[in-house]
Parts: sequence; structure tokens; C-alpha cells
Amino acid sequence: MCTGFLVKEDIVATAGHCSNEKSVTELRIVFGYYMLNPFTPVTEISKENIYKGVKIIHRVYDSKGKGADWELIKLDRKVKDHPQVKLSAQPVYRNQQVYI
Repeated sequence: MCTGFLVKEDIVATAGHCSNEKSVTELRIVFGYYMLNPFTPVTEISKENIYKGVKIIHRVYDSKGKGADWELIKLDRKVKDHPQVKLSAQPVYRNQQVYI
């Protein structure tokens, strides 16, 4: 469905079109997913690696696709044994395109 990254011990950043205020509590965030090879996913994930979305902290989404598309989601608990993303110290300028 969507990808994201851990920005704080209980906050994930993802695309704004991935959920909304009504659907965020139905969202499940899975850590530890990986592929055994290009065609075979690991299909059993421990419950400890499955987190629930609690609320959207902030969301920016233009449904016409002409603007920003991101959101921060609060998780039901702190994520253990998975690293937070390391943010760049480089400045970002107005109207500069940013990719992840």
C-alpha cells in the first residue's frame, strides 16, 4: 500500500494519500518485512513488529496531485529494535524539490 520511515520512536512519516483522519486507526504499520529473494516475501511477521495508527499529527495532501503529499502518523506505542531515519543537516530551500 504505502511505505514510510520512522522519524521518532512513535511517529512515522509517509505520503499524505496513504490515510486520512477516518482511516488512520485502521492503518497497520509493519516493521521487519523483507524479501527472501526478488520473488519471495516473508509472509509471517511477529505481532511485536505490527503497530497501529492512532492519529494523524499533520497531513498535507492535494488530491489533484499538484502540491505536497505527506503526513506524520502517531503510533500506538514506541518502536523498538528499528532505527529512526537520520535526517540531513543540509538546508532545504523554498520550492526546492525533495525526494525520499
